[in-house]
Amino acid sequence: MPMKKNTLDEYKKAVKAKYDLVKDDDVSGLLNNPSSGNIRELCILASVEKMGSDDILIFKRFFDVKDDENIVKEVEKFDLDKLKPIGNYLKNKTKDTKPIIIELIAILVDFTPRPYAKFFKISGEIPGNKGENRELDEISPNAGGNNEPKNPERGPLVLLVNEKAKANNNISFFTRQKK
Repeated sequence: MPMKKNTLDEYKKAVKAKYDLVKDDDVSGLLNNPSSGNIRELCILASVEKMGSDDILIFKRFFDVKDDENIVKEVEKFDLDKLKPIGNYLKNKTKDTKPIIIELIAILVDFTPRPYAKFFKISGEIPGNKGENRELDEISPNAGGNNEPKNPERGPLVLLVNEKAKANNNISFFTRQKK
């Protein structure tokens, strides 16, 4: 049987499913209330963390950051009106959005594999796309990819709390957990 390639629509569904899965566990409320200001705050928090090269390129493209400019400063002064489409998409006010917005959301919810080019290359089950309630630990940090994360320093951006995490003291507030 030929291997199925993941489509952009499947990527959008998987990223949105990951958002729906983690938003209620974000104690800051920034994800659960995706206003333009909250999205900018999440982007600032993400941009001060150690991001992968793909994430940096997405941020530079979305926020129109030149090579000699500081990403954090550019995000801080970014026009809030330009972030409204992200909130509208996350609040289900719009059914579809631009691929760059999906890429930005994927960073904010630490969806893997990302960006879409990496997601496209894998086949098989799409994490979080079953339409059922799933435990957070069922979604591997590198679901669908190889077993070794490319950047072992990278972990979730938002606070994800479930019983297993509480038992293992494996939680933090807006920091990336070491794997």
